[in-house]
Amino acid sequence: LKAQQDFVYAENEQPSGESLLSAQKQEYLLLHLHLASTYRELQQINAAIEQFTTTLSMINRDTPLGHVAETHWGIALATFTQANMTSGGIQNKITCKEKLLHRALEHAETAYVLYRSIDEQLRAAAVMCQISQIEQTLGERERASQHLEELLNAWKSILDEPEATTAEALLKQQEAAGVVSAAACAIANIELEAGHPEQARPLAEIALTAAKRSYKLRRADAYIMLGRILEQINPKDPEAEKAFRQATRVLADTERIPARIQAHMRLGRHLFKIGKTEEAEQEIEQAHHLSTLVFKSDLTAPTEDVTPT
Repeated sequence: LKAQQDFVYAENEQPSGESLLSAQKQEYLLLHLHLASTYRELQQINAAIEQFTTTLSMINRDTPLGHVAETHWGIALATFTQANMTSGGIQNKITCKEKLLHRALEHAETAYVLYRSIDEQLRAAAVMCQISQIEQTLGERERASQHLEELLNAWKSILDEPEATTAEALLKQQEAAGVVSAAACAIANIELEAGHPEQARPLAEIALTAAKRSYKLRRADAYIMLGRILEQINPKDPEAEKAFRQATRVLADTERIPARIQAHMRLGRHLFKIGKTEEAEQEIEQAHHLSTLVFKSDLTAPTEDVTPT
Protein backbone atom coordinates (compact mmCIF):
# COMPACT_ATOMS: atom_id res chain seq x y z
CA LEU A 1 0.00 0.00 0.00
CA LYS A 2 2.86 2.38 0.84
CA ALA A 3 4.49 1.64 -2.53
CA GLN A 4 1.21 2.37 -4.31
CA GLN A 5 0.76 5.66 -2.43
CA ASP A 6 4.31 6.78 -3.22
CA PHE A 7 3.77 5.90 -6.85
CA VAL A 8 0.51 7.87 -7.15
CA TYR A 9 2.06 10.88 -5.43
CA ALA A 10 5.09 10.84 -7.74
CA GLU A 11 2.91 10.39 -10.81
CA ASN A 12 0.85 13.45 -9.88
CA GLU A 13 3.90 15.56 -9.03
CA GLN A 14 6.24 14.62 -11.87
CA PRO A 15 7.28 17.36 -14.34
CA SER A 16 6.38 16.79 -17.99
CA GLY A 17 8.32 16.72 -21.25
CA GLU A 18 11.88 18.00 -21.40
CA SER A 19 11.76 19.33 -17.85
CA LEU A 20 11.88 15.79 -16.52
CA LEU A 21 15.55 15.55 -15.56
CA SER A 22 17.56 12.36 -15.73
CA ALA A 23 17.71 11.97 -11.95
CA GLN A 24 13.95 12.38 -11.72
CA LYS A 25 13.46 9.82 -14.48
CA GLN A 26 15.50 7.30 -12.52
CA GLU A 27 13.54 8.04 -9.36
CA TYR A 28 10.30 7.49 -11.26
CA LEU A 29 11.70 4.24 -12.67
CA LEU A 30 12.46 3.07 -9.14
CA LEU A 31 8.90 3.77 -8.08
CA HIS A 32 7.63 1.57 -10.91
CA LEU A 33 10.14 -1.11 -9.88
CA HIS A 34 9.09 -1.01 -6.23
CA LEU A 35 5.41 -1.07 -7.15
CA ALA A 36 6.03 -4.08 -9.40
CA SER A 37 7.79 -5.90 -6.56
CA THR A 38 4.90 -5.06 -4.23
CA TYR A 39 2.38 -6.50 -6.67
CA ARG A 40 4.50 -9.64 -7.00
CA GLU A 41 4.62 -10.09 -3.23
CA LEU A 42 0.83 -9.77 -3.17
CA GLN A 43 0.62 -12.40 -5.93
CA GLN A 44 -1.04 -9.91 -8.27
CA ILE A 45 1.07 -11.35 -11.05
CA ASN A 46 -0.41 -9.67 -14.13
CA ALA A 47 -0.17 -6.26 -12.46
CA ALA A 48 3.42 -7.02 -11.42
CA ILE A 49 4.43 -7.96 -14.97
CA GLU A 50 2.80 -4.81 -16.32
CA GLN A 51 4.81 -2.64 -13.91
CA PHE A 52 8.06 -4.54 -14.52
CA THR A 53 7.53 -4.12 -18.28
CA THR A 54 6.94 -0.40 -17.82
CA THR A 55 10.14 -0.21 -15.77
CA LEU A 56 12.04 -2.02 -18.51
CA SER A 57 10.77 0.47 -21.11
CA MET A 58 12.12 3.37 -19.02
CA ILE A 59 15.67 2.03 -18.81
CA ASN A 60 18.33 4.10 -20.55
CA ARG A 61 22.10 4.51 -20.47
CA ASP A 62 21.87 6.43 -17.18
CA THR A 63 20.11 3.59 -15.37
CA PRO A 64 22.39 1.76 -12.90
CA LEU A 65 23.00 -1.82 -14.00
CA GLY A 66 21.82 -3.05 -10.60
CA HIS A 67 18.35 -1.65 -11.30
CA VAL A 68 18.36 -3.16 -14.78
CA ALA A 69 19.30 -6.55 -13.32
CA GLU A 70 16.63 -6.28 -10.63
CA THR A 71 14.00 -5.51 -13.27
CA HIS A 72 14.90 -8.55 -15.36
CA TRP A 73 14.99 -10.71 -12.23
CA GLY A 74 11.57 -9.44 -11.20
CA ILE A 75 10.11 -10.23 -14.62
CA ALA A 76 11.66 -13.71 -14.45
CA LEU A 77 10.15 -14.41 -11.01
CA ALA A 78 6.71 -13.10 -11.96
CA THR A 79 6.67 -14.90 -15.31
CA PHE A 80 7.74 -18.16 -13.67
CA THR A 81 4.83 -17.83 -11.25
CA GLN A 82 2.51 -17.08 -14.17
CA ALA A 83 3.75 -20.15 -16.01
CA ASN A 84 2.67 -22.31 -13.08
CA MET A 85 -0.78 -20.71 -13.08
CA THR A 86 -1.68 -21.21 -16.75
CA SER A 87 -5.15 -22.52 -17.51
CA GLY A 88 -7.15 -23.70 -20.50
CA GLY A 89 -7.11 -26.89 -22.54
CA ILE A 90 -4.30 -29.37 -21.92
CA GLN A 91 -2.42 -28.70 -25.16
CA ASN A 92 -2.84 -24.95 -24.88
CA LYS A 93 -1.77 -25.06 -21.24
CA ILE A 94 1.41 -26.98 -22.08
CA THR A 95 2.31 -24.66 -24.96
CA CYS A 96 1.60 -21.50 -22.98
CA LYS A 97 3.51 -22.74 -19.95
CA GLU A 98 6.57 -23.65 -22.00
CA LYS A 99 6.63 -20.24 -23.68
CA LEU A 100 6.39 -18.50 -20.34
CA LEU A 101 9.13 -20.67 -18.84
CA HIS A 102 11.50 -19.88 -21.70
CA ARG A 103 10.67 -16.20 -21.32
CA ALA A 104 11.37 -16.38 -17.58
CA LEU A 105 14.65 -18.17 -18.28
CA GLU A 106 15.73 -15.50 -20.76
CA HIS A 107 15.14 -12.69 -18.27
CA ALA A 108 16.80 -14.63 -15.42
CA GLU A 109 19.90 -15.29 -17.53
CA THR A 110 20.07 -11.58 -18.42
CA ALA A 111 19.86 -10.68 -14.72
CA TYR A 112 22.57 -13.21 -13.92
CA VAL A 113 24.98 -11.75 -16.51
CA LEU A 114 24.30 -8.20 -15.32
CA TYR A 115 24.87 -9.03 -11.65
CA ARG A 116 28.11 -10.79 -12.55
CA SER A 117 29.23 -7.76 -14.58
CA ILE A 118 28.92 -5.47 -11.53
CA ASP A 119 30.45 -8.05 -9.19
CA GLU A 120 27.23 -8.71 -7.28
CA GLN A 121 28.15 -12.34 -6.79
CA LEU A 122 25.57 -13.12 -4.13
CA ARG A 123 22.76 -11.69 -6.22
CA ALA A 124 24.05 -13.65 -9.20
CA ALA A 125 24.05 -16.82 -7.10
CA ALA A 126 20.46 -16.19 -6.00
CA VAL A 127 19.41 -15.71 -9.62
CA MET A 128 21.19 -18.96 -10.55
CA CYS A 129 18.99 -20.74 -8.01
CA GLN A 130 15.99 -19.47 -9.93
CA ILE A 131 17.53 -20.41 -13.28
CA SER A 132 18.00 -23.94 -11.98
CA GLN A 133 14.39 -24.05 -10.80
CA ILE A 134 13.19 -23.04 -14.27
CA GLU A 135 15.49 -25.60 -15.88
CA GLN A 136 14.11 -28.31 -13.63
CA THR A 137 10.55 -27.35 -14.55
CA LEU A 138 11.53 -27.55 -18.21
CA GLY A 139 12.76 -31.10 -17.60
CA GLU A 140 16.47 -30.27 -17.72
CA ARG A 141 17.20 -31.91 -14.35
CA GLU A 142 20.85 -32.78 -14.98
CA ARG A 143 21.67 -29.21 -16.00
CA ALA A 144 19.78 -27.85 -13.00
CA SER A 145 21.56 -30.25 -10.63
CA GLN A 146 24.95 -29.25 -12.02
CA HIS A 147 24.28 -25.56 -11.46
CA LEU A 148 22.96 -26.18 -7.95
CA GLU A 149 25.90 -28.38 -6.96
CA GLU A 150 28.26 -25.63 -8.11
CA LEU A 151 26.41 -23.09 -6.01
CA LEU A 152 26.40 -25.32 -2.96
CA ASN A 153 30.13 -26.00 -3.22
CA ALA A 154 30.93 -22.33 -3.79
CA TRP A 155 29.00 -20.97 -0.80
CA LYS A 156 28.60 -23.69 1.84
CA SER A 157 31.79 -22.57 3.65
CA ILE A 158 29.69 -19.69 5.02
CA LEU A 159 28.20 -22.18 7.48
CA ASP A 160 31.61 -22.60 9.12
CA GLU A 161 32.11 -18.88 9.69
CA PRO A 162 31.39 -17.33 13.11
CA GLU A 163 28.50 -14.89 13.19
CA ALA A 164 29.50 -11.49 11.87
CA THR A 165 29.73 -8.55 14.24
CA THR A 166 28.75 -5.74 11.86
CA ALA A 167 25.36 -5.19 10.25
CA GLU A 168 26.78 -5.19 6.74
CA ALA A 169 28.76 -8.40 7.21
CA LEU A 170 25.81 -10.08 8.94
CA LEU A 171 23.53 -9.22 6.00
CA LYS A 172 26.05 -10.75 3.61
CA GLN A 173 26.18 -13.92 5.73
CA GLN A 174 22.39 -14.13 5.79
CA GLU A 175 22.19 -13.77 2.01
CA ALA A 176 24.94 -16.35 1.46
CA ALA A 177 23.25 -18.77 3.85
CA GLY A 178 20.02 -18.18 1.94
CA VAL A 179 21.75 -19.22 -1.29
CA VAL A 180 23.10 -22.38 0.37
CA SER A 181 19.67 -23.22 1.77
CA ALA A 182 17.88 -22.60 -1.53
CA ALA A 183 20.41 -24.65 -3.49
CA ALA A 184 20.34 -27.56 -1.04
CA CYS A 185 16.51 -27.49 -0.98
CA ALA A 186 16.37 -27.52 -4.76
CA ILE A 187 18.75 -30.49 -5.06
CA ALA A 188 16.75 -32.30 -2.36
CA ASN A 189 13.60 -31.69 -4.39
CA ILE A 190 15.22 -33.18 -7.50
CA GLU A 191 16.26 -36.26 -5.53
CA LEU A 192 12.82 -36.57 -3.94
CA GLU A 193 11.03 -36.35 -7.28
CA ALA A 194 13.41 -38.98 -8.63
CA GLY A 195 12.27 -41.32 -5.83
CA HIS A 196 15.40 -41.02 -3.69
CA PRO A 197 14.19 -39.67 -0.32
CA GLU A 198 17.16 -41.09 1.58
CA GLN A 199 19.57 -39.11 -0.63
CA ALA A 200 17.37 -36.04 -0.30
CA ARG A 201 17.27 -36.07 3.51
CA PRO A 202 20.86 -34.91 4.26
CA LEU A 203 20.43 -32.13 1.70
CA ALA A 204 17.27 -30.96 3.48
CA GLU A 205 19.19 -30.95 6.76
CA ILE A 206 21.92 -28.81 5.17
CA ALA A 207 19.19 -26.49 3.88
CA LEU A 208 17.70 -26.20 7.37
CA THR A 209 21.08 -25.55 9.00
CA ALA A 210 21.76 -22.79 6.49
CA ALA A 211 18.23 -21.40 6.76
CA LYS A 212 18.62 -20.93 10.51
CA ARG A 213 21.32 -18.39 9.64
CA SER A 214 19.19 -16.75 6.97
CA TYR A 215 15.60 -15.57 6.67
CA LYS A 216 12.28 -16.97 7.87
CA LEU A 217 11.07 -17.76 4.37
CA ARG A 218 14.13 -19.93 3.76
CA ARG A 219 13.54 -21.68 7.10
CA ALA A 220 9.94 -22.43 6.22
CA ASP A 221 10.97 -23.81 2.82
CA ALA A 222 13.55 -26.06 4.46
CA TYR A 223 11.06 -27.37 7.06
CA ILE A 224 8.53 -28.11 4.31
CA MET A 225 11.15 -29.95 2.27
CA LEU A 226 12.19 -31.99 5.31
CA GLY A 227 8.55 -32.78 6.04
CA ARG A 228 7.96 -33.97 2.48
CA ILE A 229 11.01 -36.23 2.62
CA LEU A 230 10.12 -37.74 5.99
CA GLU A 231 6.53 -38.22 4.84
CA GLN A 232 7.68 -40.14 1.77
CA ILE A 233 9.97 -42.36 3.85
CA ASN A 234 7.30 -43.02 6.50
CA PRO A 235 4.02 -41.06 6.49
CA LYS A 236 3.42 -41.85 10.17
CA ASP A 237 6.80 -40.52 11.30
CA PRO A 238 5.86 -37.84 13.89
CA GLU A 239 8.90 -35.84 12.79
CA ALA A 240 7.20 -35.21 9.44
CA GLU A 241 4.21 -33.56 11.11
CA LYS A 242 6.57 -31.65 13.37
CA ALA A 243 8.50 -30.29 10.37
CA PHE A 244 5.33 -29.09 8.64
CA ARG A 245 4.10 -27.47 11.85
CA GLN A 246 7.43 -25.70 12.27
CA ALA A 247 6.99 -24.16 8.83
CA THR A 248 3.65 -22.62 9.85
CA ARG A 249 5.11 -21.35 13.13
CA VAL A 250 8.13 -19.75 11.49
CA LEU A 251 5.91 -17.73 9.17
CA ALA A 252 3.12 -16.98 11.65
CA ASP A 253 4.29 -13.45 12.51
CA THR A 254 5.22 -12.49 8.93
CA GLU A 255 3.26 -10.89 6.11
CA ARG A 256 4.30 -13.62 3.67
CA ILE A 257 0.70 -14.57 3.02
CA PRO A 258 1.22 -16.87 -0.02
CA ALA A 259 3.98 -18.73 1.83
CA ARG A 260 1.79 -19.07 4.91
CA ILE A 261 -1.04 -20.44 2.78
CA GLN A 262 1.30 -23.02 1.27
CA ALA A 263 2.59 -24.06 4.71
CA HIS A 264 -0.91 -24.57 6.13
CA MET A 265 -1.99 -26.48 3.01
CA ARG A 266 1.04 -28.77 3.24
CA LEU A 267 0.35 -29.46 6.91
CA GLY A 268 -3.35 -30.00 6.22
CA ARG A 269 -2.69 -32.54 3.46
CA HIS A 270 -0.26 -34.39 5.69
CA LEU A 271 -2.76 -34.52 8.55
CA PHE A 272 -5.39 -35.95 6.20
CA LYS A 273 -2.92 -38.66 5.17
CA ILE A 274 -2.34 -39.77 8.73
CA GLY A 275 -6.01 -39.70 9.68
CA LYS A 276 -6.14 -36.48 11.74
CA THR A 277 -9.15 -35.23 9.84
CA GLU A 278 -10.37 -32.57 12.26
CA GLU A 279 -6.94 -30.98 12.62
CA ALA A 280 -6.46 -31.20 8.85
CA GLU A 281 -9.69 -29.33 8.22
CA GLN A 282 -8.59 -26.61 10.64
CA GLU A 283 -5.35 -26.12 8.71
CA ILE A 284 -7.15 -25.99 5.35
CA GLU A 285 -9.62 -23.51 6.80
CA GLN A 286 -6.72 -21.37 8.01
CA ALA A 287 -5.24 -21.43 4.51
CA HIS A 288 -8.60 -20.36 3.06
CA HIS A 289 -8.86 -17.56 5.59
CA LEU A 290 -5.41 -16.29 4.64
CA SER A 291 -6.33 -16.45 0.97
CA THR A 292 -9.00 -13.81 1.58
CA LEU A 293 -6.19 -11.41 2.47
CA VAL A 294 -4.78 -11.69 -1.04
CA PHE A 295 -6.45 -9.86 -3.90
CA LYS A 296 -7.80 -12.60 -6.14
CA SER A 297 -8.63 -10.59 -9.23
CA ASP A 298 -5.12 -10.97 -10.58
CA LEU A 299 -4.23 -14.44 -9.36
CA THR A 300 -5.09 -16.32 -12.53
CA ALA A 301 -3.02 -16.14 -15.67
CA PRO A 302 -4.75 -15.80 -19.05
CA THR A 303 -5.45 -18.92 -21.05
CA GLU A 304 -3.52 -17.51 -24.02
CA ASP A 305 0.11 -16.49 -24.12
CA VAL A 306 0.58 -13.20 -22.35
CA THR A 307 1.83 -10.21 -24.24
CA PRO A 308 4.59 -8.49 -22.78
CA THR A 309 7.73 -9.22 -20.90
